[in-house]
Amino acid sequence: SWDATSSKNSACSSAIIQSQYIFGGYFRILDSEFCINCYDVVEARRCLEVDSSSRSVSCYFCHNIEGCEDCIFCCNVKGMRHAVFNQQLPRDEYLRVKKMLLDYLNGQLDAKKRVDRSVFALSP
Repeated sequence: SWDATSSKNSACSSAIIQSQYIFGGYFRILDSEFCINCYDVVEARRCLEVDSSSRSVSCYFCHNIEGCEDCIFCCNVKGMRHAVFNQQLPRDEYLRVKKMLLDYLNGQLDAKKRVDRSVFALSP
C-alpha cells in the first residue's frame, strides 16, 4: 500500500485515507471500513467489489451508487435498499439472493482460493 494516511489494518491497496480493515482495491478509499476490492469509494462499510461510490453499506459488485444499503449488482442509482440489478426487492427475497451469492463466493474461495469475478468482469 502507498499513502495509508490515518488508516489501520489495511493492505494491498492505494490511497487508503482515514479507513480501517481495507484489503485490495485501488485509488482513494476514504473514511471506509471492512471493504474488500473496492475502487474510488467514500464512506463505504462492509462492501465487496464496489466502484466509484459513496455512502454504501453492505453492497456487492456495484458501480456508481450513492447512499445505498444492501445492494447487489446495482449501478448508477441513489438511495436504494435491498436491491438486485437496480430493482428493490422485499427483504426476504433480497436475503435469499444474497445467500445464493455468498454461497457461490464461498464455494469459489474453498475450491480455488480466489474469486474469478470482479465488479469489472462479471461474465461467466
